[in-house]
Amino acid sequence: MIGKFFTGVVQIIGCIAVGLIMFAAFCFYVVGHLENAPTSVAQAPAIPQQQDTKGVTVTVGPSNAASVAAPCSVSDIKIDKLRDRQDGEYIYITGRLINNCSRAIGPEVKITLYDSEENILAVNDMWPASLNNVPANSEFPFQDVERVEGFDKVTAQVIGLRAWADDSKQ
Repeated sequence: MIGKFFTGVVQIIGCIAVGLIMFAAFCFYVVGHLENAPTSVAQAPAIPQQQDTKGVTVTVGPSNAASVAAPCSVSDIKIDKLRDRQDGEYIYITGRLINNCSRAIGPEVKITLYDSEENILAVNDMWPASLNNVPANSEFPFQDVERVEGFDKVTAQVIGLRAWADDSKQ
C-alpha cells in the first residue's frame, strides 16, 4: 500500500517537473520575440501630402524611425483606398497597404485624426499586419477604430518597416 502511494507521489512530481520545464521553454520563446519587438517612433518630420476630394490625406515618405535592416524602404509601401466612416463617436478607418517591395515586410502606419480646425484629436501608431509580414508585391487590407468627437478628416502615413521572423521555417 505504501509503495503504491510513493509511486503515485513520484508520478505527480514528475508531471509537475515536466510542466515547469515546458513553461520555462515557453517563457524563453516569448522573451526572445519581445527583444526583437519594435520600439516607439519619434514624431515624424513634415512630409508633403496629397489631398483627395473626400478630405482623406495619404502620406508616404521618409521615416525618422530607428534604422531597419531590410532591403525595403517606407516609399516601397503605398496606402490606397483610405476611407473613414463615423458611427456615433467611433470612427472606422479602412485602407489597403500595397507592398511594392521585392520581399515580405511588416509596415508600421501612423493614423492621425483631425477636427475641422486642423487640431489633432487622436494619433495611433499601428502594425496593421500585427507580427506578420505583408507578402512581396501584394496588397493587405487594414482597419483601425478610434473613439473621438469632432472628427473631420484622417491621414495615414507609413512610418517604419520591420522584417518579422518567419516562425514556420524554424
